[in-house]
Amino acid sequence: MLLTRPDPTSETGPVREHPNCSFLLIRCSFPLIHFSFLRNSAWRPARPGTVNRCGVAAPETAAYACKARPRKERVSQVGGEAPRSWFDRLTTKLALVYPPPMAHYDSAVRYDVVSQDVEYLRVDGESLLMTVYRPLGDGPFPMLLRAHGGAWNIGDRLGAASIDMQLAECGMVVAAHDFGLAPAHPYPVQVAQTNFAVRWLKAHASEFNGDPSCVGGAGDSSGGHTILLTAMRPRDPRYAALSADGIGDDAGLAFLIALWTIVDPLARYQWAKSEKGANVERLVRSTENYFRPWDAVHEANPQEMLDRGEDAVLPPLLVVQGTADGNIPHEIPRRFAESWDRAGGHAEYEAFPGMPHGFARDPGPETDRAIALMRSFLARQING
Repeated sequence: MLLTRPDPTSETGPVREHPNCSFLLIRCSFPLIHFSFLRNSAWRPARPGTVNRCGVAAPETAAYACKARPRKERVSQVGGEAPRSWFDRLTTKLALVYPPPMAHYDSAVRYDVVSQDVEYLRVDGESLLMTVYRPLGDGPFPMLLRAHGGAWNIGDRLGAASIDMQLAECGMVVAAHDFGLAPAHPYPVQVAQTNFAVRWLKAHASEFNGDPSCVGGAGDSSGGHTILLTAMRPRDPRYAALSADGIGDDAGLAFLIALWTIVDPLARYQWAKSEKGANVERLVRSTENYFRPWDAVHEANPQEMLDRGEDAVLPPLLVVQGTADGNIPHEIPRRFAESWDRAGGHAEYEAFPGMPHGFARDPGPETDRAIALMRSFLARQING
């Protein structure tokens, strides 16, 4: 008799997302026997002490029983552990040999993608929306939260929708969210709302066929600054101040993409003040509107955090930057990528000669190259 691992992409693959996962489903197709576990988002059997593809470690006391229906503890008549039934022993062994499907990202695959708007937070009667781009497939899919740009003062979640769609169609749940804008909402409001958005997305992952254990972040321009702070300080009490029923406290991000990002707001501000023109004057005002009091431009500065040796979380990072960017001199993000590496992280910096700020939002050969680069980076981080 030959035992085979079920193929999650086949029609006979594992049954998933069933509300009752406390039993083992054995399916027979002579002469093969397929053993599959019914899966839900609360059950993540893994070998204790191992690390999954998104860098999430299984606890040393990892249990292989489903959490959806806890069993009563039985006490042994002779003391010590309760005796384990043959069924418990069998399911434990099979969980080791036939784990549930893990999140996977394939840059060569194309899924149909649907989008929907959801309210993730309400502040003073104002609804903050998130647009979720969901592949139509079996999953579970890795997830990505993108913070939009706009010099902290303008913009919305739809500003880079074309990038979101192209990343989603390879098998990723991509979400873009709105947040409070300066000057009405200075630092750290945007970071706190983004921290909450990460936790909200993880709590609602099953609604989008996503894997809450494999979530990354992306940001463009000032949104890149926001997502970097969120990732580097996931447990900062100021950033984690927002709460809601059913929302956990894990705001960690497993990988990052920084698109033409303000990685050093002070250096960008000093450069803009030295330049002439209406655009750079707007950048100066926008920076002053956001960092209030002004000392926050140092405290909330990703480059300075690395320079001063702050104990920050450093997920794998991809930096995409055009060399003809009229908003951010390309030397600033290049230096940041080098500092990220020196601090113990892994950063990949890719320059796009002659490309302006935000270039990958518009069709063109360099946009195609940037999208391919992002897809390749994501696949390497997620698939191992």
